[in-house]
Amino acid sequence: LEVKHKRDDRFSFNKECTKVSLRVRCPGVPISELYLNLQRICRVHSAEVAVREWEGMDRPNGKSLVVFGLSDVLCPYDVLDKVLVEAGIDPATVKCGNCKDSGAKAKVAALRGKDAVCMQRAAEKLEFTKGARLVCHSLKEIGFRLAVISSTGCRLILERVKQELGLDYAISRDLEVDKDNTFTGQYAGDHKEEGTAFNKADYLQLMAERDGIDLKNVILVGTFTQGMPAAQLP
Repeated sequence: LEVKHKRDDRFSFNKECTKVSLRVRCPGVPISELYLNLQRICRVHSAEVAVREWEGMDRPNGKSLVVFGLSDVLCPYDVLDKVLVEAGIDPATVKCGNCKDSGAKAKVAALRGKDAVCMQRAAEKLEFTKGARLVCHSLKEIGFRLAVISSTGCRLILERVKQELGLDYAISRDLEVDKDNTFTGQYAGDHKEEGTAFNKADYLQLMAERDGIDLKNVILVGTFTQGMPAAQLP
């Protein structure tokens, strides 16, 4: 029911409607045919009808989760490169290969023996992509859940991003640090084992399930899903 003006609010007085909006699916039925049939019915009741295609039928609806990438998405650069710079390493000297994941592993390996305080320095110099704060604030205001996910291993930086932008989740691998607070050149925990993948699709599903959000209402922002088989995204 839509009431355009207060003076048209007959529904409150005599239960009559001045305007009714319906959204329906009619697979295989041309709009012209639908309009003519509805027009015949409306004429009997001295009513008018307008029919148009609604492009938002398959858009997310209800409670939604927006998941951002970190490097080149919320931040206008490769965050791991900034950690390398703070460690005194030129990112251009690291042989990354053609695969993004192998490139990240090469950069992590290059940090071996470097003081882990360089991660803190990179976090303190954190920059956000123009408009990132406004977008995140606006989405939170209208009820979206927000997350950032990254496989680079910069967990400390992700936590800073989460705090600064008011996000609900920050998911990332972490870098292993030894007793002398220096990087070992490997990922921490289970992710340092060969063949153990950081499966972003699993984390996306877990976040959605935790908040009771339908997977069709999960919105991905960025290219961080490259390399994920389509079958991994239900």
